[in-house]
Amino acid sequence: MSTIKFLKQEEKGRLFGSVDTDERRHAVRNRAIIYLAEYCGLRATEVCLLKMDDYDTLQSSIYCTRLKKGNDNTIRIIDPRVQAAINDYLNTVSYTHLRAHETDSYLVCRLLLEKKKKKA
Repeated sequence: MSTIKFLKQEEKGRLFGSVDTDERRHAVRNRAIIYLAEYCGLRATEVCLLKMDDYDTLQSSIYCTRLKKGNDNTIRIIDPRVQAAINDYLNTVSYTHLRAHETDSYLVCRLLLEKKKKKA
């Protein structure tokens, strides 16, 4: 049986301190991911499955697809720090970026590959 891995309180404090003070290009996105993953208890692969349509801005809730025989669920986000992180991210992404996330993943991958081919 494998041991469950989790962050200790001190490690969690350092992680959140790091994302809160980060000013690099993807800092807002990374902050939203870390806050949401911790709040919802998401695995890395479950974070990757999130789509823009999964977040309901009116209800402040997110639909989470679970792996490893878990039950998919909708989680109401009541923590103001998590809400702020998500809203900050949504306010910074471009319309084109949002539209790309609303399409099937294979199409997004194809568009990215085509973009790389044009550069080469």
